[in-house]
Amino acid sequence: MAAQPTALVTGSTGFIGKYVVRELRQADFEVTTLARGEQADIRCDLSSDEPNFDNRRFDLVVHVAGTTDKTLADAVNRVGTQNLAKSLEANAPEAFVFISSAAVYGVTEGENIDESHPLAPATEYGRSKLAAEQFLTKWAERNAVRLTILRPAMVVGTGMTGHLMKMARGIDNGTYFNIKENAAQRSLVHAIDVARTARIASAVGGTFNLTDGNDPLIIDLAEALAFRIKGKRIPTISLRRVRLAARFGDFLRGHFPIDSKRLDKLTRSLTFDSSRLRAAIDWQPIDVVNYLRTHDYENDGLDF
Repeated sequence: MAAQPTALVTGSTGFIGKYVVRELRQADFEVTTLARGEQADIRCDLSSDEPNFDNRRFDLVVHVAGTTDKTLADAVNRVGTQNLAKSLEANAPEAFVFISSAAVYGVTEGENIDESHPLAPATEYGRSKLAAEQFLTKWAERNAVRLTILRPAMVVGTGMTGHLMKMARGIDNGTYFNIKENAAQRSLVHAIDVARTARIASAVGGTFNLTDGNDPLIIDLAEALAFRIKGKRIPTISLRRVRLAARFGDFLRGHFPIDSKRLDKLTRSLTFDSSRLRAAIDWQPIDVVNYLRTHDYENDGLDF
């Protein structure tokens, strides 16, 4: 009988980490978890400490731990990655998967951006993720580790953060609006598929954008979230009215601030090409918008 494969998952108690742990356990991995909290098998703050693995060797390491907080990004994302990698050198894993971000491209608009696009991150978060990628590329080559770097677009799921969470909260409390005839699109991926890709793509290695391949309209995404959030209704406002509000620093619906930066986010497309991943593995991701509208959530509390 073949030995049960072993895996280490960092950031195991976080948003994506929970999905990765579940995915690997369902695939019959013996999973060791690492995080700062008490729920982890190994408690460690990677931003300041190198973990002690007691000479254990893992077949697979999935490094999820990270932060978008600009004041902590370098310490957590860059230094934390270095501390983890150094601790693994004595017994280097066969495969290492790094959950990076599409933020390494530094773009706020564009269509079908692929992995050949220049890397020019515009935020501390993006810069720290790119620095971690660059460090790991050299480390993996030096230690004969098969490295997979995943650059997800916006990730949907229970515990999601950032722009998507703000959108969901705005829909829930009635302050979000759709802009009439808005043709802007966004690339998305479900956290289920981030976890599934981490497992499958670990066998091939490489750097991949990660999306569901559908690039829905922002309006369709918002309506799918509204359906998921107790069938909420979203008001629709004309682009002319929104532009006037942005120009004069006005507030829509009494308490929803709008400025030119926010207007750009709502009306400009940002999509990524994930065809390289589809060519590398058998890849049939969840259609996120359809999933939000049709999935039966009663029996699975993790899947938003």
